[in-house]
Amino acid sequence: MTKQTPQPVHVLTSSDHPPQACCELCHQPVGKKPDTLTHLTADTLVAKNDPRLAFRAVLDSTIALTVWLQIELAEPWQPWLTDIRSRLGNIMRADALEESLAAQSIAGFSEAQLHRLSHQPLRYLGHDHLVPEARHGRDVALLNLLRGKVREAEVTAAQVFITPQFAVQRADILQALNRLSSAVYVMMILGVTDAPPALSQLQQLGGEDDH
Repeated sequence: MTKQTPQPVHVLTSSDHPPQACCELCHQPVGKKPDTLTHLTADTLVAKNDPRLAFRAVLDSTIALTVWLQIELAEPWQPWLTDIRSRLGNIMRADALEESLAAQSIAGFSEAQLHRLSHQPLRYLGHDHLVPEARHGRDVALLNLLRGKVREAEVTAAQVFITPQFAVQRADILQALNRLSSAVYVMMILGVTDAPPALSQLQQLGGEDDH
């Protein structure tokens, strides 16, 4: 059996035939990329002070925090964190490849269900809205760090994707980040509930999606 030699692929496209990258300013091909430029898309290089790179940097640190919490937190949170990590990665890919972002559930909940649970927690979760405090414990404190980081990513995305004339360029990314914030907030409320319902029961409590 012939052993295949691994071939390098492009970090954005996963293709073994990377496209020619051009400078966004002068539109000329760039043979050797200087340290002050980086890829905005597979075929476009921009200066590293581009606002979209600031958004991706925050997104990157949000992913890093999520992975850390996957290590730090116990099993009940793992389905949530796995899906949150996946969703953040898909947001990064959708932005880098300029693709539309498909719908994706978090721990079995649609975006509509997450919105409903986070806005009516007393009705669905048995606990009213939460102001984080030290007495809520370690898990909730760590989840609140993640919630704050997701909010930071959402606000940074809004600065990039909402024009001064209030035209929204990537509503899919903005909504996805908003619903991720909702998901983490729901996790925090579950973390202070004396007897949190099982996921299957909670999915029923969330009700049907709006049509």
